[in-house]
Amino acid sequence: MTTKIVLSEEIKEMRPYWKQFIIDLGYTQEQADNFAAGYEEELNKLSTIDKLYALERQHQGCMTAGFKKAGINEDEAWEKAQ
Repeated sequence: MTTKIVLSEEIKEMRPYWKQFIIDLGYTQEQADNFAAGYEEELNKLSTIDKLYALERQHQGCMTAGFKKAGINEDEAWEKAQ
């Protein structure tokens, strides 16, 4: 028997958190939407185990992709997060 892991629901559940993270840093809704899209695009390139990690914690590659897609300076964003 093969077990299939479907992560689409988990991704859907996480998108509001990714967006809220960006909004809480003082960026726009559009930037938040783009960040979430970039994070998800990069997440979809990962292996299943890495996808699970990226859904549970901040995955550096996914974060960088999200910031880039949103047009946000990553260093500036991390300073704001501190």
